[in-house]
Amino acid sequence: MENKIDQAFNDLRDLNPPEKLAGAILHRIELERKKAIGRKIILDRFGMAGSILFLLIAVFAFGRPILESEFWRLCSLTFSDIEIVTQNWREFSYSLLETFPVIYIIAILIPIFSLFLFFSSYLSINNHIHHKHA
Repeated sequence: MENKIDQAFNDLRDLNPPEKLAGAILHRIELERKKAIGRKIILDRFGMAGSILFLLIAVFAFGRPILESEFWRLCSLTFSDIEIVTQNWREFSYSLLETFPVIYIIAILIPIFSLFLFFSSYLSINNHIHHKHA
C-alpha cells in the first residue's frame, strides 16, 4: 500500500505540492492506524474481562444443576453394575443422552468460546505488532 501512495506522490510532483505533504499524510495515516489498533486491543481486553465475568456467573448459576442431574447417577452405574449396563447398552445409552444437561453445558461453553475468540484476536494483534517492529 505504501508503494502505491509513494507512486501517487511521485505523480503529483508535476503539480508542485508542498515538499512535506507526503510525509505529513503518511504520518497521519500511521497515527490513525495506531489508534485503530489501540481501540481493538482495548475492545479485546474488555471482551476477555466480560467473558470471564459471564463464565463465572454461568458456572455459579448452572454448575449445581449440572452436578445434580440424573446423568451422573446413570454414569455411576457403569462402575457399580457393569454387567447390567453391557446387557442393556442401547437403553443405557439412550438414558444417558436423555439426561445429559445440554442447555446448562451450552450456557457455560458460550462464554468460554467468546473468551477464546477475544484472546485469539488479542494475541494476533500483539504478534502482528511485535513482528512489525522486529
